[in-house]
Amino acid sequence: MNDLLLRGHTCLRCRKIKLCEPREEIFIDTELDSKYPRDSSSHMSFTGLRLDDLEEGSQNGCSLGKYLSSQLREGYPLTWTSHDLKLYTDGWRFHGLIPLEKTLSGDRKLEFSTKDQYVHAPAHKGKSYVEFLSYEITTDEDVEWTGGQNLLTRKPIVADPLSDITAATIRDWKLRCDRSQSQAHTICSRPSPGFFPTRLIEIVGMDTNNQIPHVRLVDGKLLNGDTEYTALSYCWGGDLKTCLRESNKDLYRTEIPWDKIPRTIQDAILTSQKLGIGFIWVDSLCIIQDSKADDKNIEIGQMTQVYTHAAFTIAARRAPNAHTGFLHERSLPSGTTIVDFCSEDCKTRQCTLTFESAAKDEDANVLDTRGWTLQEYLMSRRLLIIGSWTTTWSCRKERVGNCDGWTLDREKGDPFNYNGSWTSSENTVFKGTHRLDTIAFFGTHPDSNYPKPEDHLILWEWNSLVQRYTQRNLTRQTDRILAISGLAQIFSPMRGGAYVAGLWVKDFPDTLLWENRSRALYPRPSDQGPSWSWTAINSTVTWGAGHGKDVLSVDSIECDLDQPSAPFGSVKRGALRVTGPALDLEWKRTKSTSSLMSPGGHHLRYLMPDGMYINAHIKFLPDAEEPDSDWTTVTLLAVKVDDYTTGIVLRKSTDSEHSRFGYFDAKLPGDKYHIDCQLPLVRKWGSRTFTII
Repeated sequence: MNDLLLRGHTCLRCRKIKLCEPREEIFIDTELDSKYPRDSSSHMSFTGLRLDDLEEGSQNGCSLGKYLSSQLREGYPLTWTSHDLKLYTDGWRFHGLIPLEKTLSGDRKLEFSTKDQYVHAPAHKGKSYVEFLSYEITTDEDVEWTGGQNLLTRKPIVADPLSDITAATIRDWKLRCDRSQSQAHTICSRPSPGFFPTRLIEIVGMDTNNQIPHVRLVDGKLLNGDTEYTALSYCWGGDLKTCLRESNKDLYRTEIPWDKIPRTIQDAILTSQKLGIGFIWVDSLCIIQDSKADDKNIEIGQMTQVYTHAAFTIAARRAPNAHTGFLHERSLPSGTTIVDFCSEDCKTRQCTLTFESAAKDEDANVLDTRGWTLQEYLMSRRLLIIGSWTTTWSCRKERVGNCDGWTLDREKGDPFNYNGSWTSSENTVFKGTHRLDTIAFFGTHPDSNYPKPEDHLILWEWNSLVQRYTQRNLTRQTDRILAISGLAQIFSPMRGGAYVAGLWVKDFPDTLLWENRSRALYPRPSDQGPSWSWTAINSTVTWGAGHGKDVLSVDSIECDLDQPSAPFGSVKRGALRVTGPALDLEWKRTKSTSSLMSPGGHHLRYLMPDGMYINAHIKFLPDAEEPDSDWTTVTLLAVKVDDYTTGIVLRKSTDSEHSRFGYFDAKLPGDKYHIDCQLPLVRKWGSRTFTII
């Protein structure tokens, strides 16, 4: 059976669009009479259409006319008539030229700005200009148009997200990957065949009357070592009525009612069955959600094994929640249109216009914004990603290039959107693979004799992952350390040493220099971890550029785990005892006084020996949202000193303990780049010991 291919709209009106007419040079400026012309310009050609042509086409069923006119009307407060606007193109973006009442004299050059722009060119003097919509031109075959450039080649969209042809191709591809795991696909190999999740869903058979599968809950320990299963990565989208509970676990061992299973999970079961794999792991149906015996924490501790041992992880990228499903027929992105163009051989051929909205729709999926899914992607040896416009399948050896048809002009098969972070080793096993996949391999094959990535690269990947992870959303913020615990477990054999509250002990004290650089500040929660850990706040974190000599010593680190059997999980309490240069300042916050010198209304001052106060003149980044406060004592604790001083800001919690308050860097007297800070030299601060909780 052939795949049903979705091709763009076409009609007599939109086929009149001229995309490859001779272009003219058009000069544009942001002012009617600019005094600062620039030596640049745009080369555009007239498409032959005006806005009234688009609107007339829209009224007569032309979807391109409807899309373009709606984009113009929604995006701009247009006061001119439909006939005024002429549609131009530069080959990748549409532009509109509109006459103005005022005629300009002389030519001006192009000046880019978000403001209104005006045309200064002999043929178009006195016209306003808008740049409003990007598009991409693609064809089914390699051809050149008269402009002399190659058009992008892209297959049409396949209507069925998992057609018979696609499923057969995936099965054959998986078989080749399996057969090559002692050679080229070693990086895709399963760590130890003996592991199975505590519970799995078994696809027992199909009801011949209504084509509904029979499914039930089974114990993983009863399966033999050659049995394969898939795992599902999806977004719950809220609490689920149908999930595994103490009250139904025995009933589900007989059968899980099909009509009670959320649609997205149903589609995952059907996908696994179509790929020839009779078992699937789904968190909501394989973890007892209300267990008093702490089943959830035990199963979270096994996440690494669950995903690395799965034959596939099915990523329901297309489904915003557990109820929508992802196997329903696709539709075309808005505005997708087939138009004629003249190829290099002077023949009239067809190309497809796809607009930027398609890329935004594909990228704006909920799944890629969820905190849990980052580690689910990374821990998986193989991924089957079912998206809005395309289905892709990848393994650790081949992260890009396998898809059912349409794909964006990017390496969208790279699940981590980490393009460029590739292993450069000449070793044939890992050459050309993603460094994160290499780390994941060694994390589950710690005894492998293959050469490992250097430690500084592993640390860089970890810090980068934490930054990306903290940009994502969690339904329960208390999961902040749990939803990355699987990644920590994978990194552990490579990093070595202890892991405490999201930080590696071997990296102290430098690892304390994380900072909240996001504009969004949230109130500090009281139950997410010690204040010196990034897990204690709910904003995006990154590590600063602190370098130079360590001036802070770590005397002891104490952490009480919530679950002693989960060393990468949450902690009940953490205490850090450190000794280093410290300087007391006074801080207050008045939100209404926020300024360039005092962003967020935070003010820091220092009491000079002569009794005068001076502005501290340091960069201070608070960790969390703080209420307005009168002057109170805080302490700068230096961590590293070189060209400038970096450290953390503390405030007193109890008589004997402090908590972290924020991050600072300062160009102090004696530092290489000192400017105007009048605080004392770090060597004059005096060394003190703190217990930070």
